[in-house]
Amino acid sequence: MLREPVKVVESPGQDEPAALYINREPVQITGRYYALVKFVAPVQSDSDLFRVIHFNRATRQFDGPEEVVQLPETIIDTEQLYRSTSHGIEQDPLNETGWYISGAKDSAGTFVVQALAPRALLNLRPDQIVVSEKAAVNFVQKLAWQDTTERKGQINATLLTAEGDEKTALNSWQEGDQALLVNTYGGIGNGREPYPYPGGYYFGHFSYGRARVIREPLADELSFDIEYFQVFSSNGDGLIPGVLHWTRYIGDRQFGYLGYRPVCDILLKLDCFTTSYDFAHRSISALDRMSVFLEFLLHLYRIGGGTGGVYFGVANNCTQDSNQALYAAVKDLDVSFKEHPLVQDMLKRHPEEAERFDRLLKLGHDLRRTLLPMGTVRADWRYNFQLFEVSLNERTWMNILRALMSWRAMTPHWASTAVTKVFLEHGATAWVLRTNQVGNYDPEMVPKAIDP
Repeated sequence: MLREPVKVVESPGQDEPAALYINREPVQITGRYYALVKFVAPVQSDSDLFRVIHFNRATRQFDGPEEVVQLPETIIDTEQLYRSTSHGIEQDPLNETGWYISGAKDSAGTFVVQALAPRALLNLRPDQIVVSEKAAVNFVQKLAWQDTTERKGQINATLLTAEGDEKTALNSWQEGDQALLVNTYGGIGNGREPYPYPGGYYFGHFSYGRARVIREPLADELSFDIEYFQVFSSNGDGLIPGVLHWTRYIGDRQFGYLGYRPVCDILLKLDCFTTSYDFAHRSISALDRMSVFLEFLLHLYRIGGGTGGVYFGVANNCTQDSNQALYAAVKDLDVSFKEHPLVQDMLKRHPEEAERFDRLLKLGHDLRRTLLPMGTVRADWRYNFQLFEVSLNERTWMNILRALMSWRAMTPHWASTAVTKVFLEHGATAWVLRTNQVGNYDPEMVPKAIDP
């Protein structure tokens, strides 16, 4: 999927193709088309063909056209597990509110479902709202992953607000709003996944992303459109470092984690960070700057910084390097806003923007203090470079010392909790979207929460 702006230049020659120019990397997605449906029943017992009813936007009910779609069996992975199984999907409680299905038609004209998304998870209708900074921080620290194993197949959407009331918090999320996304996922319990750490600990995975509130046209309602910046190595799961849409990273039935692992997405909206500052000829936000630094990291990860390989360890991993991009974005805006004459002129003429920028500086200060609690900036963070060619075995103590300088970014749970806490303390509102092996009806698989 190409992100704006996209420029098409017609070829000067009659038989030559036109040229397409983009300034941001494409987003990896699953499916050329999508629909909003409710599953009725399989065409026959043990069939992968299902009858579905489409959502009718006029009546707000599932009384639209009927169709037969195919949910082919996924390929078993190296752990002898199926990422997604469709048996009994029509009996799932989430089926009442419907599923977004993504895919394309096969040669016979049957729509093949490649990705699933529960409508109830993404449509800005929270299951609960938590009010007050203390309660919101407590939810992120202790309750977000509570009872993960017992909630197999379930989702939960929780709205957190550090101040105000429930109605104000819900109404503050409007079409066009953007949010910083903090993503973590857990493991597979019941002895189905080997854990590399002593004591059976599973630290999971960490990534940043961005979410946008859109008016989804099929249901004519507000919904989240989510992208993930996967600072990770290409791996056996089929993941390629890059910007991955929700349909690819979470919802894909073969490669995604919706039915495979428990997932926690925290969407943070804070105007000084996520809303653009408008200048004479351009607009920019801290979220935009962070996206640029993250994409730079993605390019490096795809080729190992030119070495062809990437080492993972305590100092360089998905969590540490993603947070390096956050640090770089805050530092970059701090310097450029203070030194650029046009920015200074804009702030003098618009005191309300100056006040918002002051809040961004305070947020950046607390983020730096949180991510670098020892008060010393790592050299690779200060000068924005990577050490892909250095393994833990080559420079053991240097790597350990470098990791300790940013110890809160050593594990996904520590990092996600620490960063979210800072945003909530500065008045952010947040959505916590949780899934626990949704749409996978393998009773031998159980979700496992990430360990701190």
